Order: sequence, then structure tokens, then C-alpha cells
Amino acid sequence: MKYWTNIRGEHVQRTIYEYPYSYDAFVLFKSPEWSDRDKADYSDRLREWDRAKFNECCMEVWGNTGHGFARRSAADVEKFLRLYYGDDQLRLTGIEQECNVSSGYPYWIFYYKSRDELGGPCQLPITQV
Repeated sequence: MKYWTNIRGEHVQRTIYEYPYSYDAFVLFKSPEWSDRDKADYSDRLREWDRAKFNECCMEVWGNTGHGFARRSAADVEKFLRLYYGDDQLRLTGIEQECNVSSGYPYWIFYYKSRDELGGPCQLPITQV
């Protein structure tokens, strides 16, 4: 049996397998430097705020405009966010997948530290969960 957790390490009650259209958020990636004070943005909101920029950044990183992030590496998602925000020091600290219960479609929550919070270049490597 697979044990699912959210970004805070709490057990997920509704998994994607048992509730495919209404599951709870679960971790895809979590860096050791994650903190509950990190910034968080939702993938669907990034697309909604500036669709042209979103698509341009997707094309540059992945060569397509798809907005699914489940099978994309943390390193590539970090590149995407750096391009989207124009912050070459942005540091991805976590990714969660959650379900929009009104539509059944997934979305992703990106946790990160920005240039302002880091105070300079960050040298820690990204590690996959």
C-alpha cells in the first residue's frame, strides 16, 4: 500500500486512485529546504494571469504548450518558473498535485523561494522525491 502525504507531511485521505475526480493534494516533489513560509502559486492561475507568457515559457522548456505537470521534472519546472517570473535565482521547493472538484481536472501547486528571499544565488541541488 502506498502512503500518500501532502506538502506538510500529513496523510492524504482521498487518493487519486480511490477518488480520481476529487482527490486531496499530494506531493510530487519536496526539497529539504521547503518551508511553510515559501511562496505558492497554482498552475492554472499562472496560465490564467498571462496565457501568452505561460505558453511561451512552456515552449522554451518543453517544446509544447501543455499545462500538465505530473510527469515534468522538478528541474524543468524550476526553469519554467524562472522564465515566467524573470527571476534567475528562483528556487523550487515543492510541487503538489490537486484536483479541481468542480471539473475533475488536476492542477499543480508550486512552492518556491524568490530572489528576494534567497538574498543571492542558491547552490543547493534539486533532488527528486
